[in-house]
Amino acid sequence: MKMKSTASIALLVLCLSAGGCVQQRIYTYAGETYYSPEECLAAQERITEQAIKTVPVAQRPIAGRLAVTVPSAAILERDGITMKSGRRQDFSKQQVDFLVSSTLKGYDGFVQAFRKSGLFTAVEVLPMGTTPEQAKNQGFDYMLRIYFPVPQYDDWELTNLATGKAESVHPRPQTQLLPQAAYRISLDKLSYGVDHLQQLSPSPPPEEPLGQISDRWAVVVGINHYQYAGQRLPNLRFARRDAEEFAKFLISEAGGSFPNSHIKLLTDETATVTNIRQGLFDFLKRTVKEDLVIIYFSGHGMPDPDKPSNLYFVAYDSHPEKIASTGFPMWDLDTALTRTVAAQRVVVLADACHSAATAQGIKGIKVSGQFNSYFDELAKSKPGRVFLTSCEGYEFSREDEKWGGGHGVFTWSLLEGLRGSADSDKDGFVRLGEIMDYVDITVRRETANEQHPTKAAVQFDRNLPMGVVK
Repeated sequence: MKMKSTASIALLVLCLSAGGCVQQRIYTYAGETYYSPEECLAAQERITEQAIKTVPVAQRPIAGRLAVTVPSAAILERDGITMKSGRRQDFSKQQVDFLVSSTLKGYDGFVQAFRKSGLFTAVEVLPMGTTPEQAKNQGFDYMLRIYFPVPQYDDWELTNLATGKAESVHPRPQTQLLPQAAYRISLDKLSYGVDHLQQLSPSPPPEEPLGQISDRWAVVVGINHYQYAGQRLPNLRFARRDAEEFAKFLISEAGGSFPNSHIKLLTDETATVTNIRQGLFDFLKRTVKEDLVIIYFSGHGMPDPDKPSNLYFVAYDSHPEKIASTGFPMWDLDTALTRTVAAQRVVVLADACHSAATAQGIKGIKVSGQFNSYFDELAKSKPGRVFLTSCEGYEFSREDEKWGGGHGVFTWSLLEGLRGSADSDKDGFVRLGEIMDYVDITVRRETANEQHPTKAAVQFDRNLPMGVVK
């Protein structure tokens, strides 16, 4: 979703409850204009206090204790400011301080509204990065993760800690709504979310604990040049380098020292349909259930134009006019993971959601919105699967020299995070949950919110170590 840029629209909206924003030296909140940040913040506090008084009180709690996690001031200053504007340097320190303060007040207003409503027996704020398991161990029944403060950009995620089930609950109210309207809609969505999650049965636990990872395996594919390249199948610039650098990371100490013999790297001419199939079906057949498997793909993906629900990875020797017979069917990935790969921990990383544009810096084939929906279904089919893709359906997956000298923005963000930038709790490890959050935020920031990584997962461990920080 792209914010229009006109003289009358503020550079960035960060206040969740009613649209606090900054444009040059003018500060606005709830449709009113102020000429100092102090005056605007005071108005926000006054309006919020009045709105809290209008929150209806539930006759009885519908759930137990609720843990709420929100971004800290440091995270807001680092990431929130550039969510839509893209250029942190456009803001003065005074403007940044105002935006952060206004946002934190917005968070506090929602927490007060949750408490006033009585929907939960208790509502407490926990640090961002707290995992559902940690919240559960502290005696909470539900966990609400608020990623960023702009209502129309990001969903909130509500988790039933007893079952592990989660769903998006944010109503995405328009920023011009007054706080009382935003509070009412949010409480309605929370109430519905709790009711719905209570109806879902818990995910079945694994038959037995998997224990320590026995060994690590990876199939890594990256294709710049295609045998049948042309207008419908343009060559890429950095997909091969993406794959080579990712494989190099896995072999390094920081990546866990994967044995060379346990990595199948396929690039350009070697990334044929046959070789990809052999990598997934024959190479990974040697795994046991305690192993970790990582599958990485950087290149084109496309649907069958005659049957758009049939989706394919485009191999080196795939023909765009005969994709049904020459592409690698995505359902064969499911077949391999279900029937051949014994490992119970599988991470799939796909930089393969592309658009028809052939301009420099954009990977190139129109992909149905079903591409990522298919990953959702794959994730559901077997415990321990995580799928992280570079962007949503119908978006562009970008590559450019500005990202690490030549990378796709998704892979560059992935590598930067794995090398240490994603270690948010500074424990010396980059964990699966941390890298997913880091890639999501970084890609959106680097592309001015034009590209949104997506994830699909079932029964994955956010604490699974993916990188070691030296």
